[in-house]
Amino acid sequence: MTANEVSGQMQKDEFKLKVSIFHKIVLYTTLLILIVVGISTYLAVKAESGIFKEELIYKAKYMTRDIGSSTKNAFLSLNWIFVEKMLKESVQAGCHGVIYTKVVNPNGEVYLASDRAYYGEKIDSSLLSDQEILLDNYFFPQQKELGVLSILPITISNKRWHIIVGLSLKSIREAIRNLIIHNMVFGGLIVLLGIMGSLFLSRSISRPVINLANVAKIISSGNWDHKVGIKSRDEVGLLSYSFNRMIDSLKQGEEALKESEERYRDIFENVSDFLFFHDLEGNFIEANLAWKRQYGLNEDDLANLNVRDLIPEQYKHQVEDYLKRVKENGKDEGVINVVTKDGSERIVEYRNSLVYDSTGPIGVRGSARDITEAKRAEKQLKNYSQNLEKMVDERTAELKKTLSDLQNTQSQLIQSEKMASIGQLAAGVAHEINNPVGFVKSNLGTMNEYREGLMRLFDNYQALEDALQQEKDMSGNGGVQKALENIQKEKDEIDLSFILDDYKNIIDESLEGMSRVAKIVADLKDFAHVDKAELEHTDINKGIESTLNIVWNELKYKAEVIKDLGDIPPVKCYPQRINQVFMNVLVNAAQAIEKKGEIRIGTRAVDGYVEVKISDTGVGIPKENLSRIFDPFFTTKDVGKGTGLGLNMAYNIIQKHKGTIDVESEVGKGTTFIVRLQTDPDLVE
Repeated sequence: MTANEVSGQMQKDEFKLKVSIFHKIVLYTTLLILIVVGISTYLAVKAESGIFKEELIYKAKYMTRDIGSSTKNAFLSLNWIFVEKMLKESVQAGCHGVIYTKVVNPNGEVYLASDRAYYGEKIDSSLLSDQEILLDNYFFPQQKELGVLSILPITISNKRWHIIVGLSLKSIREAIRNLIIHNMVFGGLIVLLGIMGSLFLSRSISRPVINLANVAKIISSGNWDHKVGIKSRDEVGLLSYSFNRMIDSLKQGEEALKESEERYRDIFENVSDFLFFHDLEGNFIEANLAWKRQYGLNEDDLANLNVRDLIPEQYKHQVEDYLKRVKENGKDEGVINVVTKDGSERIVEYRNSLVYDSTGPIGVRGSARDITEAKRAEKQLKNYSQNLEKMVDERTAELKKTLSDLQNTQSQLIQSEKMASIGQLAAGVAHEINNPVGFVKSNLGTMNEYREGLMRLFDNYQALEDALQQEKDMSGNGGVQKALENIQKEKDEIDLSFILDDYKNIIDESLEGMSRVAKIVADLKDFAHVDKAELEHTDINKGIESTLNIVWNELKYKAEVIKDLGDIPPVKCYPQRINQVFMNVLVNAAQAIEKKGEIRIGTRAVDGYVEVKISDTGVGIPKENLSRIFDPFFTTKDVGKGTGLGLNMAYNIIQKHKGTIDVESEVGKGTTFIVRLQTDPDLVE
């Protein structure tokens, strides 16, 4: 609402004063002073009453004790007249408001009194005791007034007497009455002064306030340049100063509001979305330029336009549902088809909400966006998506085939690595078997030559035997002598003594060679476990020994092997696969040693695991390669000298055994592989 609208509203609704600040200040100040004076008077009277009463009680006690002392002395001297005179004078003096004084004998009767009318009076026995009694609100029946009654027991001639003194409260009431009159006079003066001060105070406050009201009325008419005069440096002056600052702020606020309205109008008219306002029946009241331009409307069209006019005939039934929803829910949003002035059909996304005033809902404010092109693009995108899905399916089929080919290639490479290992193993085994087979073959050739010499010797022995047989039949024949000469000659030619000595060595060497061949074959069989392809509890140390024997040809020229095989429990595993791991690691260790080095193999049992450490003094592995050495196809060897699958196979074998294989290396010092296997892992055959 602008300043002019505010001014008009104030003129329309004239404010009428019922009670001014001036009268309120005077009234409230007077009431406050009266309350303060009344409370102070009440408190003063109450305090003074207590003091007067305490004084009266003190006087009662003093008089009772004084009379008691005098009575006791008079009794001892039998001077009853003095006592009676003293009692009368205490009443006649009237200085303490004494009503009566009495001396009561041991029988409870008044013996002496200030008035002879009390003589012989019977005193209530409840008032006569061995203790001093003081009653500060005692009612005296004959005088019909309240007072103080003091009763003091005394002993005369071993008998208990009582002194009774009654004092009136009249003196106290008179003193209180005088005090009240004094306070009322003083309070009246204070009230009068307070009224005069409140008149001055109310005028000093109400006048600036009235001035502020007048200035506010002027400002409400739109005159922002009028200011309040500041005539004091108190709170009223501060209020005037703040009012002037408020005027400046309101002036700036109105200017900012105008700018904001202009900006809002500019945004409203130029925003790309459609902004509109229609009443509860769907009649358009306002719409921005974007709406008008999109649908070819002008101000005259808008004045007679209803929501129903924008909806194609086949969708008109949706208008009633739309108006019903927005009235019931206070808002609505959705997508609807509309028709432009030229008859073309568009798709619009809208979001509306009810607008309220003090009487309730008055219309619907909303925004809309033409999504015709977006819907077309969405339809095209859907078609593209369907085509893309088809292409993805085709590509997926191709990728599956490629993956299958890759898996087959990987299997072939792994098989190639295995065949390379087998070829390397076969070469080593062939070399190891070739040595004993070679000298066994040589020994067999030598033994064949020995056989030919021995056969000739045996022929000569046979000739000798025949000659001896003939010698027996015909004596004097020289055949025996000749046969003996031939035997001797043959023995010399074949060196029979050497043959006999060497024959045993040849047999021993041949047997040793065949034993070595048998051991190599047994170790090869143990390494491969060709007859044991299932899980079993295996001696890892034995597997290491078998593997060493198989790959010895690869190691013996490159390194000295130092074994430290501990006492370890059997491990549940596939022995042939675990031996494959040891073989791959040992061959890599030998290949890492450039000239002559050292390979250390150690085993030990650690917390349910068997740990195998294989260390070499080779060239080591750079740090950047440590994280990749178990990757398939990773190798630092020259092309054609390695597939990069050996350590990957070892890693996969250990993983399938639920173990670990780690590597530690330092360039120039060597590498250590650490294999840990559970002694009884949960493996499925």
